[in-house]
Amino acid sequence: MLEVELTTRNGTAICLPKGDLDAMTVSTFRGAVGLCLGEPGLIIDLSGVHFIDGAGLTALVGAVSRAREQRTRVAVIVPAGSVQKVLEDAGLDMIVNVSETLDLALAEIQDDAATAKRAPSSPAPSSHSLCRN
Repeated sequence: MLEVELTTRNGTAICLPKGDLDAMTVSTFRGAVGLCLGEPGLIIDLSGVHFIDGAGLTALVGAVSRAREQRTRVAVIVPAGSVQKVLEDAGLDMIVNVSETLDLALAEIQDDAATAKRAPSSPAPSSHSLCRN
């Protein structure tokens, strides 16, 4: 069984699944994440997940991808333990910010937002050309 609590903090949606994230519960997880899409930030807090299987991992990666497609900044909270080991082995930390606490995850989301505001949306035009006619 999986229950999912949805809250917001500082304009960031927080999805807190509690229970097992497996083949039997991924539809519940996907539905909850879907309600959070479109927010500026999303934190998926796995501190209440005791077990995750391949289907759960696939759903988590899919949630990260769907959020990014909607230009939502994403972070995942994974406290030390067996779920963290599964996610490390899968290389999740290579595709999304992974933190151990909510405060760290919120800081990652805010840092990403600040970086995005400073970054130019497209390269500035060059004042000279290397090619000459």
